[in-house]
Amino acid sequence: MSYLSSLNPKNTPQSMEGRGDFSIFREQLLQYFLLSTSGGFILSLLIILPFSVINNKWLIFIIGSILTGPLFLATLNRGLSYKLRSNILLVVLFLSGNLFLIFQGISGIGFAFFVFLFVLSVVLLRLASGVWFFVLSLISSSIIANLYIAGILNPPTANSSEVLLLGHWIQSMVPFLLLGVITLVGSNLFVQGLEKSIQSQIQLSRELNRERDLLSVRIDDRTRELEGSLNRLQISAEIAHFIVSTLDIDSLLQQVVELLQVRFHLYYVGIFLMDDAGEYAVLHAGTGEAGQKLLTQNHRLIRGGSSMIGRAVAQNEPRITQETMFENIWFKNPVLPLTRSEMALPLSSHGKVFGALTIQSEEVNAFSDKDIELLKGVADTLSIALEITRLKEENQNNRDEIQSLNRTYLEQAWKNTLELHPDLSAEFESSLKMEGQDVHQVEVPLLLRGQEIGAIQMDLKGHAPSPEQLQLAEAIALQTALALDNARLLEETHNQAVQEQKINEIAAAISTASSLDQILKTTASEIGNLPSIAEVTIHLVTHDSPESLDQSRVFHIHDGQN
Repeated sequence: MSYLSSLNPKNTPQSMEGRGDFSIFREQLLQYFLLSTSGGFILSLLIILPFSVINNKWLIFIIGSILTGPLFLATLNRGLSYKLRSNILLVVLFLSGNLFLIFQGISGIGFAFFVFLFVLSVVLLRLASGVWFFVLSLISSSIIANLYIAGILNPPTANSSEVLLLGHWIQSMVPFLLLGVITLVGSNLFVQGLEKSIQSQIQLSRELNRERDLLSVRIDDRTRELEGSLNRLQISAEIAHFIVSTLDIDSLLQQVVELLQVRFHLYYVGIFLMDDAGEYAVLHAGTGEAGQKLLTQNHRLIRGGSSMIGRAVAQNEPRITQETMFENIWFKNPVLPLTRSEMALPLSSHGKVFGALTIQSEEVNAFSDKDIELLKGVADTLSIALEITRLKEENQNNRDEIQSLNRTYLEQAWKNTLELHPDLSAEFESSLKMEGQDVHQVEVPLLLRGQEIGAIQMDLKGHAPSPEQLQLAEAIALQTALALDNARLLEETHNQAVQEQKINEIAAAISTASSLDQILKTTASEIGNLPSIAEVTIHLVTHDSPESLDQSRVFHIHDGQN
């Protein structure tokens, strides 16, 4: 700050820092009074100087210069104490008032200086200072009055008679006393009101600052909350992306644990899956060197044991501890010695527990309610992914089983068909003769739902088959396989219909028999009429002796005869 700018009342000197706003306001007000009073005194001296030179009367000029010196010093040096500068201004005003009473008498402006003195003393230095200067002003005025009355001081020529009369002095001082008291009381009330107003403004400013700070804190909290929500959405989106884009479940689990560790600044994250027997939770993914070491060791925890993972998968409920030292059911893993907070979240869907997610931190009380809520959501998302994987495996197994049964069925069905039609084949030979040309053999399989039931063999002369020809041959082979299977199914359906019709005829013939002998005879006869049946024998036995035969209930049919 430059020297000239330091004279500006609005610029507070360093000596006033930390003294309160009202004290700073008084110091600024003092500087305004000093500047205006110094300027007034200097202007008065410039006006008096010509008259002093012309009349050769220098007393008033010298006295004015003496009073202006300290006043000018207090104005230019704001490094002086506030109380000293205030007293210099007040003393100069007090002396000026007395000088005006001495040189101008009652009619002068001395009393006006005193009134201004009372106001400034109360404003700058409280009521006690104003009372003190009021008493001094009464004493000095009384002394000057007595000096005039005693003739020690020569009164001004214009009002010499009034100055020498005690009554005139009393008449002038009574209003001065009343005005002084009123000025002191009014100035004090004004200062108190001003101080209260400033204090109210300060209090209001402080409250506004507190409200602003609270609002800033709320904004920061809301910003952090929104950032946390955004972070949770990003994590959920990334996990969903992993689930959609990753086919390998082990790769998916490893990506998820690494993502959670980085985003939440965690000590360790791992995922356990239940073994086929459902007895152990086996580690399938873990972060850092500890995770790799535990995976190498085939780390597993027994279901329902003394570990948080074991209890979580056994009870299908989350287990959370914010201080592992106070947790009774907790497995202290020597590979993870710094764990202080841990969560074990089961991975389950529709009541089926697939495993659990372990989340560990080096800090106590590391998990907030929102963190727990988010991580439970992550566990639910992983459970859905595991459920989808399980359903995919079941669907694939069912598909493989269906395909295996279908292949077995087609193989047996066509085996039966070829047994009935052992010479089932077809040949075609072109009448075109191409002597001396190369022969290219091509075989196209007859595929029916992935099962080969035959083949088409072709000999091409002169050139190798083009891609278009091979594509056409494959299309023909497919249509041929479908047509052959349709014909087989039609023949099979026809045979089943004939068989059912024969069964119905036999049942009708048996139902007309009225005795046991007639039923047996009719049954043997009808069975013997079936194709390729040479002999039919029906035995009736008892349960007690299955090897003994009741010869009266034995019937033989040979070549269709009884």
